[in-house]
Amino acid sequence: MIENMKRLLQLRENIHEKEEELKAIKEEYDTLQDIIWEAMYCDDVDSVVVSGLLIFRTLRLFASPQDKLGFFQWLSIHNEDYIIQEVIHAGTLVSWIKDRQEHKKPVPEELLNIYFKPSLGVRKKS
Repeated sequence: MIENMKRLLQLRENIHEKEEELKAIKEEYDTLQDIIWEAMYCDDVDSVVVSGLLIFRTLRLFASPQDKLGFFQWLSIHNEDYIIQEVIHAGTLVSWIKDRQEHKKPVPEELLNIYFKPSLGVRKKS
């Protein structure tokens, strides 16, 4: 049992080290993605094929309520409270905003933090 406990502690430390390593990798990835996105934008390049993969510029929508109570009231007044859960998942909120924008319906921007984050998509070249 003691040997299993020692192994458990060893694995716990290994997990911690790998999490720190992964965090650093993700930070480098995000930084490099921003650099590439900006370079592609400045060079007016929408996509590039690298190693058989299409790398393309895109903007991802992010949103969260600034005033949760006020936003929930706004949703209720506009009969849109069907998206309210104990927690509104970020993806659900983004989908809801996109849908309203596509249908030219109002979005209470004063109650939300809405922004676009440049990102790169990667997929097999067709």
